[in-house]
Amino acid sequence: AYSLGNEFYWYDGTSSVQITKDGAVKGDFGYFNYFRSGVASYTIPSAASDSFINAWYTTAGTQTINLPVSSTVSAGRFYAIKDGGGLAGTNAVTINAAGTDTIDGGTAGGSISIGTNYGHVLLVNTGLGQWLRVQN
Repeated sequence: AYSLGNEFYWYDGTSSVQITKDGAVKGDFGYFNYFRSGVASYTIPSAASDSFINAWYTTAGTQTINLPVSSTVSAGRFYAIKDGGGLAGTNAVTINAAGTDTIDGGTAGGSISIGTNYGHVLLVNTGLGQWLRVQN
């Protein structure tokens, strides 16, 4: 996955597939809206229908995105999290796993960060207490 301009794309080894268009994520039945987080700390609700989290925090300081507990969302559920504010190089976006969940087999309740301006990460839920980082 990669971003170009303000859009998000997936490269499958052969061709590029556009995932977002004008702030919406493309699904099987068209595009669906994303959540734009403009606060210092945001916890993704387990019932959230949004899969694209635009971390648009323009105030000095880091932004924290808290993932839902893996077992409360379906396996295969993904979250694409992007530094839409363009300040992660100075003020990182931290993504926290909940409870005993891990990200890429890291420590329970551990975290990863987006540390480049306009950077992004794509996380997929295994349904078994683990989030896999598929792209960053």
